[in-house]
Amino acid sequence: MIRGVMGMKQVCIICSKEACGIAVADTRVIRAIRAVKRKFNMAANNRLLVCHECMEEYKKRRKSFERKVMLYGAIGIILIILSVAMPLMGGGNISPASVFMVLLLAVFLLALAFLSYIPALAPSAQEESAHSHAQENSAHHAHAPAKKVQTHSHSTPSSFANEHFGHSCKEGGKKHNAHKRKNKKKKGAGKKANAKSKRRAG
Repeated sequence: MIRGVMGMKQVCIICSKEACGIAVADTRVIRAIRAVKRKFNMAANNRLLVCHECMEEYKKRRKSFERKVMLYGAIGIILIILSVAMPLMGGGNISPASVFMVLLLAVFLLALAFLSYIPALAPSAQEESAHSHAQENSAHHAHAPAKKVQTHSHSTPSSFANEHFGHSCKEGGKKHNAHKRKNKKKKGAGKKANAKSKRRAG
């Protein structure tokens, strides 16, 4: 990312305004254009970049330029192949003049594509932009509130039946033990009464 250098303007290649942004690669095409401008004393010596506001427009134009280069290049290759293959298929000789004309036509098509030339971003600038984007995402995830997982304990029918059955069994056992104790007391009282009656009779 370019912030600003003393004595050199930072110019966006899309909006042609001074701004801060991501630098573009210093390609052979740019160097050739600058060399021509220097010969005619027209060089502005600006540092080229893409500002953040024009980044989406830059991506669209870059893709359009790449499609044009591929299309015109494919057309030029097909024309060269036809200029060589057609005479051979017809049993004639290859005309150097026709091949030369086809080559000129292919170069002209490529020149048309480069009229809308949009350079790629500098590799270091791309890595820095990707790194800063990753840092922003990690910071966003770090400050995002953590979701609380709420767990609710639900009693299943089987656990409810076991709990109810165990509780009823305990109550039934208590009642049975109390009934046994009452019977023992009754039997003990009956034995004592029989012993007293025997003593009186004797």
